[in-house]
Amino acid sequence: MEHEELVDFIVFRGQPWAQAAAHEEAGDAEGADKLWQESFERDVLTSIEVIRHFAAPARQAGLLARARAHLDALVAQAKAGGKPTLYVTSKGDKRPLVALDTKALLEQLQKGGEIRYAYIPELDVAQLAAQLAAPPPPSNIKQGHAPVTEPKAPGASELLQRLQLVRCVIGQVSVPGVHLQELMLIRSVVLGDLKLGKAWKGEANKSDAIEPSGFGVLNLRETAVFGQANLEGVEVTSNAYLAFVTFLGPAKL
Repeated sequence: MEHEELVDFIVFRGQPWAQAAAHEEAGDAEGADKLWQESFERDVLTSIEVIRHFAAPARQAGLLARARAHLDALVAQAKAGGKPTLYVTSKGDKRPLVALDTKALLEQLQKGGEIRYAYIPELDVAQLAAQLAAPPPPSNIKQGHAPVTEPKAPGASELLQRLQLVRCVIGQVSVPGVHLQELMLIRSVVLGDLKLGKAWKGEANKSDAIEPSGFGVLNLRETAVFGQANLEGVEVTSNAYLAFVTFLGPAKL
């Protein structure tokens, strides 16, 4: 099988990122550039993965900078209340990127299931646990009236045991020294750092250590990390899925 055919086979024949990769292989930078822009508009997350693995090494930095600029523009629109298109399905349906602040993120987690097509400024498990553990606001029940019994919500530790995000854009991910049943970041982008491993609160070896986290399942399939990825000392007791994970910055494994 020729390389062009292999590219089409791996990343879907006929898609703009497959055609752009084929133009890269042929040395046609001008033709590739037009297709990369179309690719970003259709699926910037897959485009980053394809650039990293298939674009010519001399062109990768420039193309990744363009992809990052596209992502930053989408994030700016989402933060301003817009709903820019993050992904277009094979049927042509547009999936908008929606910004979630901490309150909205907690509401989504309480509903259970996967979170999709969201911009999350920071996914910090310690901060989320602190928010969930905070006491409820004072009751406004009048004297002589029986309190209304509210349904019991899942506890902080239970609610955060399974974090499942698909096709999301995340500013930073921090899971400091805890054990989760599952952390799933699939086909997502981390714009900053991915902090899962051992770290130091101050100077290395001279300050208190932040212990690495552990997971039953760690799934980072087809996710790109622009910042530093720290997985040093991370323990996985069941399954780790790291296929096509793309570390664009320094990585401690």
